[in-house]
Parts: sequence; C-alpha cells; structure tokens
Amino acid sequence: MNKLFKMIEEMEEKNKRMNTFLHNKKIGYEPKCKVCNSQYQDIIERSREEGATLEDMKDYLEDKGETISLMSLSRHFDRHYPSRKRYLQGLDEEKSREIKEGEDTINWILEDHPEFKEILEEDQDHGYYDDNGEIVWTKKKGRDVFIFDYGYCSTKGMLCNKVPKGNYYTGSEASFDLKNELDNLIDGSRSDYMDREKFRVMRRLLQCMDCQASNNHYIMEGLLNLVIYHIYGVRMESEEFYQIINSLDVYPEKVDKELQEYASRELKKVKDKP
Repeated sequence: MNKLFKMIEEMEEKNKRMNTFLHNKKIGYEPKCKVCNSQYQDIIERSREEGATLEDMKDYLEDKGETISLMSLSRHFDRHYPSRKRYLQGLDEEKSREIKEGEDTINWILEDHPEFKEILEEDQDHGYYDDNGEIVWTKKKGRDVFIFDYGYCSTKGMLCNKVPKGNYYTGSEASFDLKNELDNLIDGSRSDYMDREKFRVMRRLLQCMDCQASNNHYIMEGLLNLVIYHIYGVRMESEEFYQIINSLDVYPEKVDKELQEYASRELKKVKDKP
C-alpha cells in the first residue's frame, strides 16, 4: 500500500512540474493576443479539445470578467494554439528541464543585454533536414531557436548555427569553442566516423572565422572612412588607402602628404562639376 501512495505522490509531483511548463506562455506565446494573455488560457484550450465552441468559451470568459471577441478566439486557435500544442504534446521531463534552463539563461542574459529581447520575439527562418535529406524552411520564434536549436553571436548580431544552443557568444568565443571540439576529435581514436566529424567541425570553424574576418573588414572600412573624412574631408575606398600605404612603406609624413593631395584632387572634382 505504501508503494501505491508513493507512486501516486510521484505522479502528482511530476504533474505539478509539468503544469509549471504547460503554463509557460513563452512557448507559442503571442504578446498581442488576448487569449495568450488570459489567466484562463489553459482552461479554454482544454475545453476546445473537449469540443467546446468559441461561443461557449466567450460566455465562460465573460462570466470570469474577461471580454474576448469571437474573432480573437478564432485567431488564437488558428494561428497560436497549434504551435503551442506541438510543443506541449509529449513534453517529458528532459524537455521540461531544457526549457527551464533555457529560460533561466535568457533571463540572465537580459539583465546585461535588454536589446536581446527583440531577437527572441522575432520570427526566424529556421531550416532542418527531413527524412529524405531535403532541407525544409519554417518560421520559429527566436526564443525557441535559442533554447532548442542554436545560440546567439553578438559579433554578427544574430542567432547562428555555429554557436551551441542556449549560449550568448562573441565570434571569437564561438570559434574557440569549435577549435576545442576539433582538438578533442583529433586526439580521439581514429575511425571513419571521427574523420567525418573532424571535417564537419573544421568546415564550421572555417566558416565562423571567415564570417568574423568579413565583419572585421566592414568595421575597419567604416572606421577608416570616418577618420579620413574627419581629417581630410573626403571619402575613399579601402583599396585605394591600402595602395597608398603599401607604396609608401607606411611613412607617416609621406602618407599624410599623399592623402592631402588625394583630398585636394577629389574636392576639385566636386567643385569643377557643372
């Protein structure tokens, strides 16, 4: 008999934990939806599964002091609830733990980076491979991508599949993480599987480093033009600046003189234009 009660207690405890996450409106939640924001959301969603009509739900909510139109109810069950339902179906403890840890991480990040909230609420183009090996594109909330798929790169300012899920990395941190993963694979036992993994991680590492190099190039080009414009009053392509630097062996006086002459020529062109 004691075993029976213990089993029932464990089931009740599990149900409580499950309900915590079932009531987590951040999964499939739409901020502007009145139903998503209703304290009776779970009740009316369960009633829908049991065959209640929209009119029944509208009357129920009015009795509880909430006024939600039939159109809002219809929109919720057409657009929002299906996404929420997919997450909640078959939700196990592992999934619950993953959500909880993800939400804790998000709250911690938002303390220092409140602008991250915008990324979490945006719809993201998310691709995955189906059973036939074909890539399928779908829309997912940034929050869901961050918790379940991949993390955020602050260098690029976007969710990136080179960053492990639930992590907020700079580009250098992402490449360092991939380099460590590659080193561990190189130190591991040799097999066809390990070789494939090495090439996969190496490719991701090179893509990450190439992305950082491109980003650094654009930043340096922007800073270069800002400085040149501030000092000489003109703008110039970075290639032209590098040619001047290379041809004059970076002698400051010569570079300054050449840039002054360049600025004079460019300003004269502008002045001579009809």
